[in-house]
Amino acid sequence: FRANDPSRQYLAEDWGRNILGSLKPGAIIVPSADHSTFPLLYLQAAEGFRPDVLVANKYGTIDDAVFRELLLGKDPPRVPPPRGKSSAEKERYLVQCSGRPVYFTTKTRLEGLPGWELEPWGLVFEAVAKSTKPDEKAHEALWASFRFREGSLRHAPGDFSYDLILADYHYARARWAPLFARLGEACSELELAARHGRGIKEVLNNLGGTLAEAGKPELALRYLRQALEVDPEYDLALKNLASAHFALKRYREGLVWFERALELEPRGIPLWLGKARGLKELGLEASAYEAYLHAWRLSPRSPELREEIEAFARKLFGETSSLAKLGPLPEPRTPGAEAELGYDPGADLPGPAAPSGREPEAWEAQPGLSPLSSIRDGTGGRSPYDPPATP
Repeated sequence: FRANDPSRQYLAEDWGRNILGSLKPGAIIVPSADHSTFPLLYLQAAEGFRPDVLVANKYGTIDDAVFRELLLGKDPPRVPPPRGKSSAEKERYLVQCSGRPVYFTTKTRLEGLPGWELEPWGLVFEAVAKSTKPDEKAHEALWASFRFREGSLRHAPGDFSYDLILADYHYARARWAPLFARLGEACSELELAARHGRGIKEVLNNLGGTLAEAGKPELALRYLRQALEVDPEYDLALKNLASAHFALKRYREGLVWFERALELEPRGIPLWLGKARGLKELGLEASAYEAYLHAWRLSPRSPELREEIEAFARKLFGETSSLAKLGPLPEPRTPGAEAELGYDPGADLPGPAAPSGREPEAWEAQPGLSPLSSIRDGTGGRSPYDPPATP
């Protein structure tokens, strides 16, 4: 009985209490993993702690019942809630229209909200306007307020339920340190997170993504490769690995990883856009133009994407070319592009993807490509540890 007695294990309770205690009054939180969701639900239902907080994602997705709770006792909203719509649309509504502070336990791309981003706030991420500058003293005070029972944070690796929380704890400490140029502290915390996350692909991907965002892509490669050793088809690690190689100006290697990611997610707009930018910077203009058109076919209503493609087309074909302005949705391949350039773009595409779990052959770096932001945004569904849903 002693070996299986968890009655004195308080880490999950302390984890949930510290998360809820760090949120602003009336907050909405979107948890994305069981070890972050269930402690919050227990504390609210059993102990009545922080009843003002709305837990939006109780069952692996944002249920429409959230909007009933959100609008209870209020006049009908000017913008109706997106009942029955995708999780991304519901998240966008909560951030943009709820009038309440919104938090996430993992970092996601806020689709359709270009003026917003998720910034670290203690153990979670807060949706803030992009111009928001982090307050170092406020962050320090928040971390000083967290309380854990004696010995909980020193638990040895090997217990899966402990490891999930402790990996997240050290990962959280690692991601706020770079906000204030504390990279040494961040790397130490990442090593601790890696000890508890060994063999957990989502944790390893998070660590690599954090290092890439902190300007250390060369250190990120190690963790991202380890994530792919666990699962050679893990899409988030493939995306991050592509971006990390681009940041290191190893563009052809990055393109191979983008190709592998596209095999798994052929409708991934950021993947086609990343591929287009990489091909453009390598001087493979026709192939770049074709990849741009693939991205546009998937997102024809994006004014930013249209502007980027048309600017590239004007430079490539000339201001008076019929290809310099996008009209109706084009076919994926535009013969006029190859005709004007005089060569077959397929002949210059990167070679076949490297075998699973192996690093592609290294190519010589080419100058001139601006690093793409790492792709650390999550996918649908729930695993025991849901990844950030990472450009």
